[in-house]
Amino acid sequence: MQREKIGQGTYGTVYRETRNGQTYAVKQFHNLLGKDLAHPILRELTMIQLLQHPNLIRMVDIRTNGGDIELVMEYGGINMRKYCTKVSAE
Repeated sequence: MQREKIGQGTYGTVYRETRNGQTYAVKQFHNLLGKDLAHPILRELTMIQLLQHPNLIRMVDIRTNGGDIELVMEYGGINMRKYCTKVSAE
């Protein structure tokens, strides 16, 4: 398994992870196990689980790593902010 940091946010870090020939985006929320999850994180988890559409990134798995929670998602190659900026400039 290969892992490369591709982003940093308020609640955690995003990695590009390759395993078994597949590439995933892994969003790692730091030190959350055993604590109340912040409302924005709960909202994001709920939305990702509910949204299923061919044009949206799919969540593959939720896993734990030490005290961290990791969301494993399809890798889209660009984050939402960069995509929206690109589309609005066209």
